[in-house]
Amino acid sequence: MLPSPLRWACSLVLLSAALLTTTAEAALFAKNSKVTILDASNFKREVLDIEKPTMVAFTAPWCGHCKNLVPDYTRVAAQLDGVVKLASIDCDDEKNKPTCGKYGIQGFPTLKLFPSTKKRLPKDYQGPRSAKDIAAYMVDALPMGAKKLKPEELQEYAEGEAATPKVILFSKKATSSPLYKSLALDFRKSLSFAFLRGDQRPVQAAARIHLGVDVSEDKLPLLIVVPARSDDGEFDKASIKKYTGALKYHELNAWIKETVPEAKSGKVRKPSKKPQLKKPTVKIDEEIQEVPEGANREWRAEEDMTEEEKKKKMEELAEMLNTAIKQGKDLREAKAAAAEPESVQKKNEEAAASTETDTPSTGPNSDESSSYSSSSSTDADDTTSIDHSASYASSGDNPDSLKENLQRWLEGEQVDWSSEYSTQFSDAHKAAEKLMAEDPDKAEQMALESERWLAQYLVSDLDMMKIAREKGNQDPSLNDDKIERVEKMYNEILKRIEVREQKLKDKPSAGASQEDVPEEQAKAPHDEL
Repeated sequence: MLPSPLRWACSLVLLSAALLTTTAEAALFAKNSKVTILDASNFKREVLDIEKPTMVAFTAPWCGHCKNLVPDYTRVAAQLDGVVKLASIDCDDEKNKPTCGKYGIQGFPTLKLFPSTKKRLPKDYQGPRSAKDIAAYMVDALPMGAKKLKPEELQEYAEGEAATPKVILFSKKATSSPLYKSLALDFRKSLSFAFLRGDQRPVQAAARIHLGVDVSEDKLPLLIVVPARSDDGEFDKASIKKYTGALKYHELNAWIKETVPEAKSGKVRKPSKKPQLKKPTVKIDEEIQEVPEGANREWRAEEDMTEEEKKKKMEELAEMLNTAIKQGKDLREAKAAAAEPESVQKKNEEAAASTETDTPSTGPNSDESSSYSSSSSTDADDTTSIDHSASYASSGDNPDSLKENLQRWLEGEQVDWSSEYSTQFSDAHKAAEKLMAEDPDKAEQMALESERWLAQYLVSDLDMMKIAREKGNQDPSLNDDKIERVEKMYNEILKRIEVREQKLKDKPSAGASQEDVPEEQAKAPHDEL
């Protein structure tokens, strides 16, 4: 028999080992997981005293369904780390039972969302327990704290409210990302957040002119900060700061705190008592009467047109479309006729001369909306090329016009194209078939470039349709259903572009072996802009 002191020591060792084993078995979530472990002492601090959307899993260690929840719940917590919060509390622990009882927990696991509201009144989560569904639910719980700006609003927003620092995001997305919403929520009391489509030319031009910021597609997404200044201080473009780090939540959050004193101190924004004078918006290329050689020009919309002027302008736009189609065909034929240089030069000169006209469009209260842009550029060999783009919506009386046929075709109707258009489409189809047979790689590249061009102008048309409707245009071609159809076409084009780009990217290494990608890497994370 062991001496008494030794027996006690062995008993304590065994008891300690047993307790450690029990604790390890009781812990549903690993210590290094991103799931916040709650108890009675920290529940208020971690859940009730914050504004971040928080999901709490009320669990018990012996519960089989709780154990099944762990992998998906842990995955979402890691994917949305910082953006939202996922937490868990052990309701089988005696000290936690009053807290679980307060929220009426009768079964396990029970998932409750504590939304980003002042009272933090919880809502039961009744959806599927998969990582995908939980993540989508939590992302939807984020409030829209960032303002979506139009190009013409950028200058006033950046220069207004001098005492308020502003965070501005330029991206390729039409909506605010979960990460950006979360950042706007973090600093809602001290900063102002906004975002724009940085892949659109009007936005790029406005950023360059009003902020001195180069917003090119290869730099997107781009995040900048416009610092606060005194009410009587001049707006200084040079003071604008650009973010160059990793586009992740924790890195961005830390950079904003380091860059903006108000963000670190949590200083509440106070609007200026002095009236803000609205500066006139600078119109790009305004008052330019002549285009320098080799330069481009974009005509701006003109307002306050009479009904007669609008009707005349719509007729001019329709004629310009027809002219552009004819010029395109003539230019292609001219380039093919290498043995006739004089003919080529003549056709190009005629094409350039036929487009020298200003193109005002309708005002904000008109019944029709239109926009037209034309650019000319002169190459080193003195060859002038013309680029037309026109988008407009009208209930005109000429059903045989190209504009009406295109509108009906976009809406899924059967269109009786005129013989002129049928010939052009037939020629284009034959040329495409020939190119595919002779040089499939070049055909694939040309198709990709064409779809990129189409996507660029579709999104411009979408913006114009929405702007016209917001300004009071009640034309039937601007209703929600038709805008939705164009959006679907735009999204479909984007998918086709993505497939083509991936196909071209994979082609050089078609025979190479590919490794399996982990599921977490295969999914687009919500922790990015």
